[in-house]
Amino acid sequence: MNISNLVRAAAPRRLLATAASLGMAALTATALIAPSAQASSATPGDFSSLIAGNPTAGWLVDDCYVELGYIYDSVPYPNYRHIGGVRVNCNSRHSYIAATVAMYYYNGSSWVQYGNGKYGIKYNVTGSGSGISGILETPAYCAGALRADYWIVGATVSTERASRTVYSQVPAHDPNAGC
Repeated sequence: MNISNLVRAAAPRRLLATAASLGMAALTATALIAPSAQASSATPGDFSSLIAGNPTAGWLVDDCYVELGYIYDSVPYPNYRHIGGVRVNCNSRHSYIAATVAMYYYNGSSWVQYGNGKYGIKYNVTGSGSGISGILETPAYCAGALRADYWIVGATVSTERASRTVYSQVPAHDPNAGC
């Protein structure tokens, strides 16, 4: 099923929630798949617990487990910003682990990256770590009129042996708030 079909299929199942992430946090959201083994929270900088199933987890890149999703913003409702994040942890040591994370909104016909993504690389490690310190975040964005659009978080993760781009599985939507 392509992402356009996901948007159409998910629209009737929207759940009221808030989460902050460039068009992806503090949002009225559709249910996101498979909750992470890591707990999400209402702590600024962590994956938001206000969106069902956030973060999307379980992606494998090489032997690395990838979590991505909406980040809880430190700015409270109704002026929170949109922030996305990715956390990567592996079963073995890698000469490098690199990640780029970005926010995307749906313009009616395709997904468009909003603003700049964030790139991070670590050398001779098993991952980015646990908790908030292990999350690579996009810049915090005020999406203005686009806040009511559908949003997803995307990340490209690479090791010396593999590379893969992954996206949050169910688009989030927030018609009510955010800057």
